[in-house]
Amino acid sequence: MAPEDPKQVTAELWDALENLRSERICLANKDLFRSGESSRGVYLVEEGEVRLFLSSASGRERLAETVGPGAILGLSEAMSGEAHKLTAQASGKAQVSFVLRPDLINFLRKNPAFCLQLVRLLSENLHTLYHRFMVESVAASRSRKNKGQNSASQIGLRHVN
Repeated sequence: MAPEDPKQVTAELWDALENLRSERICLANKDLFRSGESSRGVYLVEEGEVRLFLSSASGRERLAETVGPGAILGLSEAMSGEAHKLTAQASGKAQVSFVLRPDLINFLRKNPAFCLQLVRLLSENLHTLYHRFMVESVAASRSRKNKGQNSASQIGLRHVN
């Protein structure tokens, strides 16, 4: 496996994790983990796709991203020991392997060269979230501005920038 996407595990790390992975098949719409659950480790998407959902304060879930083979899920939470911030759900038949958090931490202690790769993955995740937040913020701002213009035009006011 040789992913080119910077948000995916490198082939070298993928192979190095081989002995730590337990494989499982996930059926359509089956959750790998849910927002708020304690992290037990990381999930590696081998085949198929997994959808990631962000939960709002009201409990509504919204699709944040869909990932495919080569993606590692739950890395931030596994490294920090915090609860999952997203819900991950197989969107169809997907093959996903799992690495327990203690096994991953022990592996990284013995193989510090891979730590930088995981830092790169975490950085890419953060960059993606920042970019998505900025795009959505601009879109929301434009939407509010357009609603204001529509309201103003309905009562005969002119919007001046």
